Amino acid sequence: MRFVSLPLAVIVFAGCGSVSVSPSQEADAAVAAAAAPDVAMVTPTLTAPSSCFPSTVLPTVLSVPAEASAVTTIPEGGTSVIAAGIVTPPSYGGVSQTVVDVTGHSFTQAIQYVTTTATGNTWDKGNYINTIAAVAAGDVVLVSFWARCEQSLAETAVCATHAAFQVNTTPYTGEVSLDITPGPIWTQYFMPFKASASHAAGAAEFTFSLNYANQILQLAGFAAVDYGTSLSLWQLPVTQVTYDGRDANAPWRAVAAANIAKNRMADLTVHVLDAQGAPVSNAQVSVNMIRNAFGFGTAQAGHDFLPGASSDGGVASPDGGVANPWDTYRSYLPSLFNISVEENALKWQSVAGDWGPSWNLALGVASIDWADQHGLRTRGHNLIWPSWKNSPAAVKTLAAADLRTTVNQHIQDEVTALMGKVDHWDVVNEPFDNHDITDLLGNCTTPNCEAGLDEMATWFTQARAIDAKPKLFINDYAILEGGGGTTSHRDEYERIIKGLIARNAPLDGIGLQGHFATALTSPDDLMTLLDRFGAYKELWVTEYDITITDFLLAGDYTRDFMTVLYSHPAVAGFVMWGFWDGAHSKKNAPLFTQDWKLKPAGVAYYDLVFNQWWTCTGGSTDDTGAYVANGHLGDYTVSVTVGAQTVTTTASLVKGGAEITVALN
Repeated sequence: MRFVSLPLAVIVFAGCGSVSVSPSQEADAAVAAAAAPDVAMVTPTLTAPSSCFPSTVLPTVLSVPAEASAVTTIPEGGTSVIAAGIVTPPSYGGVSQTVVDVTGHSFTQAIQYVTTTATGNTWDKGNYINTIAAVAAGDVVLVSFWARCEQSLAETAVCATHAAFQVNTTPYTGEVSLDITPGPIWTQYFMPFKASASHAAGAAEFTFSLNYANQILQLAGFAAVDYGTSLSLWQLPVTQVTYDGRDANAPWRAVAAANIAKNRMADLTVHVLDAQGAPVSNAQVSVNMIRNAFGFGTAQAGHDFLPGASSDGGVASPDGGVANPWDTYRSYLPSLFNISVEENALKWQSVAGDWGPSWNLALGVASIDWADQHGLRTRGHNLIWPSWKNSPAAVKTLAAADLRTTVNQHIQDEVTALMGKVDHWDVVNEPFDNHDITDLLGNCTTPNCEAGLDEMATWFTQARAIDAKPKLFINDYAILEGGGGTTSHRDEYERIIKGLIARNAPLDGIGLQGHFATALTSPDDLMTLLDRFGAYKELWVTEYDITITDFLLAGDYTRDFMTVLYSHPAVAGFVMWGFWDGAHSKKNAPLFTQDWKLKPAGVAYYDLVFNQWWTCTGGSTDDTGAYVANGHLGDYTVSVTVGAQTVTTTASLVKGGAEITVALN
């Protein structure tokens, strides 16, 4: 058995998808440490919400490492440590590999690795390239390679691998390592290091761990160059993750601003009349938003935050005090969001009791009720996640007829229990790689065949027949994630959507999950994808998170991602898959750290939702008794003051505008 050095950054697999961390953070830290003894820190500026936003105590803002200035070119010179032009490195562990042709790059061929299942250690399958030249202690070395993901079933739409330069015998001591999660675009990765020990020719290796499930990974352009002591470490390029369109002057920003003005704003005209019905000029009018029409939401952890739930009461705060962090959680839920979704308690395995006695349908209903009582709209997630791995154990052995009866009864029970309580239902979740049930009920011989679509359509029809209130959604991952272009996952999702529409299924909305890792889709590509799927139905981003450790990058991307969504006419809402590290499956929530410090993404959220997109305005009526306020669509309080008299009412500003009349006594 071969081993690799311990990683500088790890990739963890948990729940229904992968959790990946940025390859840039540790590399940046290494360069910063070589250039200076201290790492510069940045504290993003949090602007107080608009004056009419409900009074709130602003959270403490997290200080994060400043981004290092990046060298982007490979210096000339140096000695090659590995042979040039290697396409097919030796492999071990039974790796499935082929050579594929590549065009448009400095290399013309790549090695492609296909894995379906993975058990044991990630390094149980891999490749290696032994060195052909010695490396002396203190030498500065640059290791580089290219990678792309041809196909992946990860919810982030990326592949995974661990690269290392290390001794090639036990204990496999490493000089440098890097975890990467490449997307579908060829990307070059850099691993600079200063050798901590001398390595004779043939005594070290450049190696990749390849035992990651359900992916097709391509690697090419392997290189390792020793610059001796002629260069400093900070003069070498490092892998830094970014995205096209991040620049402050990127052209997409002006387009988005114009679209926001067009799609999310309108005029609210207030007519003021006196007791005799005559217009009143110079009346003072105040127009203050109380709820944005756009959905800003989060998943909520009912199993933990509900009063009396298993983790509630007596929980020490992270700093060792006696405060209950779930009290803070409960206070933020209704103040920061206008819609929520129960994260786990409405999933079929939960309501069936597969997760233990504390999980049941009553818990899910209680979570939805709590949200409703605190002014939140709600999403129901989910009715059918049509695979054995995401369904109760008891259904796996059922014959088709009994399975159909059981599925239909589950839909009947759950929709009935929440009748009139939810605004959305995710009727079918992740059909691309969850299709055991549809395959069996459709008597299919191929995944997601047409008969499977027939069965899915009946689930939508059944849910609508039970409760006419909620909008009915399909939901899937890896549609917005992973970069632009077309993928088999996107094509299959579109085929299913079109098939449901053709069968007259009451499909009201399309869920796009939004679990992002290091392959960040550019704003321009996001717009293209939103155009593609928005041509069919209303869109919601239903499960956003961004699992990278570069918090400044995460903040910028969250800001730009939300801006693109808010600007697009087909998108109606944005829901995070949790907002606090203490209640997040990946422990890397967008807004708050475990000890309730606000991350840069949280600062961006506050600024967009409660400043830029939250309207507080006012002025005087003209000679016709009218005052016109241009604001973001949503609900408002309108106050009119003339002398000692003030009259307050409410108004809803909708697309196309609204007019109200305020009559004075």
